[in-house]
Amino acid sequence: MANMILGEYSFEIDPSQVMGLDADSLLTPKAVATADTLTSQVIFVWPAVVAGAEVVLEWERMDDAMWEQLQTMAESTSTYEFNPQVGATTWDVMVMSLTAQGRDPNGMSRVQLTLNIRGVA
Repeated sequence: MANMILGEYSFEIDPSQVMGLDADSLLTPKAVATADTLTSQVIFVWPAVVAGAEVVLEWERMDDAMWEQLQTMAESTSTYEFNPQVGATTWDVMVMSLTAQGRDPNGMSRVQLTLNIRGVA
């Protein structure tokens, strides 16, 4: 499996935990609508809109270079294309927060990155 991609950044290490990010939660439930025709009924099915949903990525440890790249995105008001490598959908997201519980000579520890889904890319 390829690594997740956020904007132009390809994660060197995928998160150990991902909350709210799996094929089932992002692609279901499906939205369904019907329309009557003269002789039958047409059924339309598409993935439900997940705009506004938050995805939290967590790492036990992260080096300083990865932290600095993600911190730049967190300080920006831009949206980024996020390819989680789950299913076939990529998302437009905004980085809402980046937090760490500590820092040591090897980098940051217990890091959380929160993304807000804005729509399908």
